Amino acid sequence: MKKIFITFFILSLAIACGNDDINIYEPLLTKEKVEFPFEDIENGKIQVIFRNYEDESIAYSVVMISNGTVIENSQEMDFCEGVTALRNNKQVSEWIPINYNYSAKPESQVENQNDHPNL
Repeated sequence: MKKIFITFFILSLAIACGNDDINIYEPLLTKEKVEFPFEDIENGKIQVIFRNYEDESIAYSVVMISNGTVIENSQEMDFCEGVTALRNNKQVSEWIPINYNYSAKPESQVENQNDHPNL
């Protein structure tokens, strides 16, 4: 009975923790902007390797802007005022920082592409 329970537990754990297919996107990161290779993502699951081809590290922040609602026509919106406030250590009520002031290493300093520090 114990062996059946352990086998069932391991099998159900393997099924529950199965790996969903998640694409790894590689946006180009410069000091002026981030160029994403897509317009939107269907299911919200994303993994990103920020490729920094500059000679020095670039600081960036990942911020959720809309508190879970979809922003229509976001390509035409100007987020500069909020970015400036965030850079000046001011709280923007609608924005939730996910990764604040993270440093992206240059590609020339990445020793192992399989264990990329900018993932």
